[in-house]
Amino acid sequence: NDLPQIVVQTSTDPSKVAVTLAEAGALITFDSMQKIAFFSMGTCILSYCAVSPRTLEMAEYNAQFKKIVQRVMLTFIVPLITFLLLVLEVKENDLNSLVNTFYTSATLGYFFAFMMEVFATTIIRLGVFWIWEPSIFDLTPDVPMIILPWTLRELSYRPKRITLFAADFAATCIAAPIIEEFMKLKVVQLSTKLPRNYRWRKLPKNESNGKKKKRKRNKYVLEEIERKPGEVAVTNINSYTSHMLAASLGMKFSDTTRRVHMYTKGGDAHKSFYAFFRGVYPIHELCGSMTASELAK
Repeated sequence: NDLPQIVVQTSTDPSKVAVTLAEAGALITFDSMQKIAFFSMGTCILSYCAVSPRTLEMAEYNAQFKKIVQRVMLTFIVPLITFLLLVLEVKENDLNSLVNTFYTSATLGYFFAFMMEVFATTIIRLGVFWIWEPSIFDLTPDVPMIILPWTLRELSYRPKRITLFAADFAATCIAAPIIEEFMKLKVVQLSTKLPRNYRWRKLPKNESNGKKKKRKRNKYVLEEIERKPGEVAVTNINSYTSHMLAASLGMKFSDTTRRVHMYTKGGDAHKSFYAFFRGVYPIHELCGSMTASELAK
């Protein structure tokens, strides 16, 4: 009777689960560790390919590779410390679910967001050129229209400043944020099931008795979710904030890693300074936090 007993928690009460990061870390699954390892290995492989110039001797090449990896790691310091120490509440979240959200955002989420941004930027630039500089289309059909906005430098064509400003503003300040936040939201919705107090229920369709049936929009009403014995209502939005920030960090780390890998030429100065402050710049986190607040309403 004096032997210590091990109690397995089976309650769904959030107050009775792991409350520290160390306790939650012990519950990390092999699948989550695999995803973290794959993300790390992918980053190292891309860093190895980013060494410039590629004609260096093997010893110097490996030294440059290590420096690039160190610079990439610099971008992770501030965001991870801020998320783990100031944002994450372990008892309100499942770390495995957060890892899944992060990994999905850093891989598929970033890939699809990048491709959608390239497509949107192409359409926007073509539209701006059509409004302000229609003469640029005289270069077609020698240059395919779909790649025309991306070949101006090679063609020695100098657009007006207002044209460049309008195209860049519409692409980077309007289209890109909308695409990225939409992708983050979809990543969170597909990666996890967030706790809710209410859900939308579709009302039955009302059909008229006349000869012609009028098509009516589906109507939805909010109804309270029935809870199991012992379950309590959701009063903390930390799970929403944590998952949206995990999606934001996944997309941010992939984008920042790409930019650091492009900033490796001999003439690029202050590479470590650039990498560190690319990680500090919190635009992804701020946008993700605002999306989480709207999602939790």
